[in-house]
Amino acid sequence: MKLAPFPFETIIEWQQENGRHSLPWRQFFDVQKHEIAYHIWVSEIMLQQTQVSRVVDYYNRFIEKYPTI
Repeated sequence: MKLAPFPFETIIEWQQENGRHSLPWRQFFDVQKHEIAYHIWVSEIMLQQTQVSRVVDYYNRFIEKYPTI
């Protein structure tokens, strides 16, 4: 059985059109390039078993107190 190729382009296009771009861990205007992975890592840990709406405030406070690893 041959598997169909994974539709990466379709998923990327969908995210660009429908993704939640306003979330703080997706906005890196004043973050150094080498710190982006840290910010995403922190958000992923916080989002493990918590709703996005509850994480936003905690994330912002955490990053304000600990902006880098």
